[in-house]
Amino acid sequence: MPLLGFLYLGRPGLAVVMLALQLVLAGIGFTLPDSPMMAWATLAFAVASAVLAYRLASRAATASEGVPQPWYARWYGLIGAVVAMAVVIVPVRLFVVEPFNAPSTSMTPTIPVRSNLLVQKWGYGHYSTYGAKLITRPLSVTVERGDVIAFDYPRDPATVFVKRVVGVPGDLVEYRDKHVFINGSDTRGKRLDDHLLTDPAPKYLQRYRERSAKSEFDIVIDPDVPAIAHDQQSLPADCVSANDTLRCKVPAGAYFVMGDNRDNSQDSRYWGFVPSGAIVGKVVAIFPPAQ
Repeated sequence: MPLLGFLYLGRPGLAVVMLALQLVLAGIGFTLPDSPMMAWATLAFAVASAVLAYRLASRAATASEGVPQPWYARWYGLIGAVVAMAVVIVPVRLFVVEPFNAPSTSMTPTIPVRSNLLVQKWGYGHYSTYGAKLITRPLSVTVERGDVIAFDYPRDPATVFVKRVVGVPGDLVEYRDKHVFINGSDTRGKRLDDHLLTDPAPKYLQRYRERSAKSEFDIVIDPDVPAIAHDQQSLPADCVSANDTLRCKVPAGAYFVMGDNRDNSQDSRYWGFVPSGAIVGKVVAIFPPAQ
């Protein structure tokens, strides 16, 4: 970490400058995942930092004999710098926003695979970071149909999933012929140009516009995949499956979620509802990988 290295060399001003540059590079890199340019820029920064630190260390070895180290260059100063950074970073990740990555195509076309995501956490009551859940509070925001949320996967709470909210408490969700009906109303809109999925292999998928309470979004359908392929034994009591139709009454304190890539998504059709206490937050920014 350049910050600690330059502090140890007694150059606090340079340490702050290098930290600022490192944060700028990290921020740009987050918005441009998989960018070769950013990979080279990060490598160049690391090499330049190492060379500069080596030259300063060589000078310090001959010029500072008998001169006591300043407090920030001593062990307790370096530990204090690490603690100060943690005091800033951890609360932001814990309560405000937290970065995530999309490793699959389940939310295509809205979220391309390998996209970086920013998730708003304030108001969702699920305050965790770095795999540790520290504080739990009731929801203080309204989760609406159409929201893209991050949540603890009910079958493995250590894994975070990202899906779209389709049904809220009290809704009757019906999935039939690859259409979603909410309280009897078909959410399917017009058909759009086909979507080319390139990962893991090139394939064209049918693309449609869907409507929720306050938003519109695109979903994709694979015509070669059956409409219903769930394990009926895993469905909750509030769901009934018959004649290739799935009907679920969303209970209080729970949500029905689906991926926008309807035929390649493990979601509420397979394992049931998302409890409100499992919601980590709402996706507020999507940064697709560099092409």
